[in-house]
Amino acid sequence: MPSKVVSLAEYRERLKKEETRVAWADFPPVFIFCPLGSAKEHERYEEAKKNGSNDAALQLVKDIVPQEKIEELRAVVHERSALILPVHAIEEFGTNKIPAALAYYLASTLKLELCDDIVQANKPQRTDKGAFYRLSQYPFFDGDVQQGRNYVILDDTLSMGGTLASLRGYIENKGGHVILAVALTGHEGAASLNIKEAMLKAI
Repeated sequence: MPSKVVSLAEYRERLKKEETRVAWADFPPVFIFCPLGSAKEHERYEEAKKNGSNDAALQLVKDIVPQEKIEELRAVVHERSALILPVHAIEEFGTNKIPAALAYYLASTLKLELCDDIVQANKPQRTDKGAFYRLSQYPFFDGDVQQGRNYVILDDTLSMGGTLASLRGYIENKGGHVILAVALTGHEGAASLNIKEAMLKAI
């Protein structure tokens, strides 16, 4: 079973031992299914996001994911033998069932292998928080990585990309290879997580 990191002191000690993120290099843009805010408009959003309802989460996913986007994703991951891994927390921390529902739906539809070996092991409580809070409070992951395997990681919302960055870093540092990140909702302008030349010039 994955160890449970619950104290700030233990979290900081773990951070001293290993890097949690890796360079983006030529990592592809995040694959986004729906515009930011789409999930919140669904009648069962609160059940799925805050009350831990698996049924509500799966219904939400099926209702808002466009079939044409499924086919786009199929073309990207075709024949790459990827594990599909959602952001999900250990039970005492997690009530958001949307990422797991999306992973289950995609695994079933695209014939991918669903992976639940890696969990978010702290509770940064970043939902609806601002940029500065998100930069200072980021998630930590624990669990077994299958070395040499390809991973598709996913979350329900792409805001600044911090959660996906931490999960990707955890996997890459332990010998896995993240080939794509997926979000149920997000702003297309935030999809590119690697630093572009134009951004460097602007800074």
